[in-house]
Amino acid sequence: MELTPVTSAVISAAAYCGSQRLLRVQFRDGKMYQYFDVPAALYRDFCGAPSKGSFFNQTIRQRFRCQRLEKSKAAAAMASARWV
Repeated sequence: MELTPVTSAVISAAAYCGSQRLLRVQFRDGKMYQYFDVPAALYRDFCGAPSKGSFFNQTIRQRFRCQRLEKSKAAAAMASARWV
């Protein structure tokens, strides 16, 4: 599935794969990161947060192992997984 756009000054879109517990976040500057072992409930809370950037900074950033994705790898990874 494709990334879902979000309303945020910092984050442009996000996607979550429940079976792999992976969260992908694309930032306004175009960089994309994936975060490992993110619980589904935390992704739901992120989606419902009034400030996605604040929620991300307080709850996800530097709390979960992450990997920056290059644009070509990010596109391939997005196409190969089941995202919700």
